[in-house]
Amino acid sequence: MAAMVFAIADPHVTEAVPIKRATVVLVVDHSGSMQATDVSPTRLGAAQSAATTFVDKLPDSTQLGIVAYSTTADTVQAPTTKHGETKDVIDSLQAEGGTATGEALQSALDMVKANARNQPTAIVLLSDGATTLGRDPVPVAAEAGKAKVPVYTVALGTEDATIPNPNDPTGQPLVVAPDPETLQAIAKASGARAFTAESESQLSSIYQRLGSQLGSTERERQVGGWFAGAALLLLAGAGIAAVAGAGRLP
Repeated sequence: MAAMVFAIADPHVTEAVPIKRATVVLVVDHSGSMQATDVSPTRLGAAQSAATTFVDKLPDSTQLGIVAYSTTADTVQAPTTKHGETKDVIDSLQAEGGTATGEALQSALDMVKANARNQPTAIVLLSDGATTLGRDPVPVAAEAGKAKVPVYTVALGTEDATIPNPNDPTGQPLVVAPDPETLQAIAKASGARAFTAESESQLSSIYQRLGSQLGSTERERQVGGWFAGAALLLLAGAGIAAVAGAGRLP
């Protein structure tokens, strides 16, 4: 009877289903501040490892692109299902130069618009510092929001991190604190979510979740049939038991 009640209630379960066609663009900061060691082994090393984990979480059918940037958006790879090519770009990055986040974000948005039509799209931006060159990234994020392209952001690093002064190796180290406020504004303007990471494990966890989230969608599935089948089996068993019991009565 309990199984039949559940069946009549028409229960559902929610399950993750891979998205067959989606476009995702990684935007990775490899400016000079990414050499800081406050995140082990370095900010860039942690970002490379986590980005590889992210790629591995995506379905093979996902169109994946990448924009790597420092002083400019110096590496732009169009979305492709050949994810090994994206990993090769990630592995080749070196920490150097300034931080042109707005330029990189605009390149990623242009690429998404050119490649994705009527498909789920998203941009994942990782940066460890304030924009030092080029356009303001927040208006670009607002443009992405209007185009229904969410920009998920990850601010990497700790407040007191330093790197050697590139202009004076014997001088005072440069403080390279992250800029979570701007990255939060970018995510909010685009209708997405902002994250912060102060360790390699935090960053890896964030990228794993994003990879799973952007590579799948939730779908409800009816399971009432399971309970109805169980109810019928139980009723049949009860009937057989009743008949058998009646046959043993004096």
